[in-house]
Amino acid sequence: MKIEVLNDGVEFRDTPENRTGMGLKIIHYRVNAIGANVRISPRKDGIRGTAAVVIASHSTCNPN
Repeated sequence: MKIEVLNDGVEFRDTPENRTGMGLKIIHYRVNAIGANVRISPRKDGIRGTAAVVIASHSTCNPN
């Protein structure tokens, strides 16, 4: 399963140096808790903004 959230605001790149606030820490905690991965980076479609992509395996989404 893939969930992608896009915005058209300020570009943001998720790096260890940027993870000082609670928001990113909580996002990473929750994504790790379900065994998924998250990537937060500037959009690549020519529109200014940020893309957050969460990828979870089928077994993570449907444990039974």
